[in-house]
Amino acid sequence: MFSFVVIDSTINLPAVRPRRFNITRVFMHFMAEKIQKSNPLRLVAATVLGIIVGAILFFVVALIIGIFNDKYGMNLPVRANVAENVGSLILLIVIIVICVAGFCWKVRTTPPAEEEPALPVFGR
Repeated sequence: MFSFVVIDSTINLPAVRPRRFNITRVFMHFMAEKIQKSNPLRLVAATVLGIIVGAILFFVVALIIGIFNDKYGMNLPVRANVAENVGSLILLIVIIVICVAGFCWKVRTTPPAEEEPALPVFGR
């Protein structure tokens, strides 16, 4: 259980005990209000989008690491070819998992859009 002590510096009494503030209770209460039942199609779309964004981010990170390797003579073993390099494969999987988890979390905490009713057209 994570907790920290809140001490009021304006009160200087030795008999006053500091209050404990439970962080997990606050976050669980905050998340309990936001999580809703999601449409499976939205979750599938978030997963596909997370995979695509994760792959693009991996190539950007591999490009940046490659630039540093060439410029400063470093020997970091991250390349875009994941079939030959286990480090690159692990980096690719980690980035994709983070992106998929982020998009799925966003889908779970954001309510679906509600369509506005169509206005009747008069004068036809």
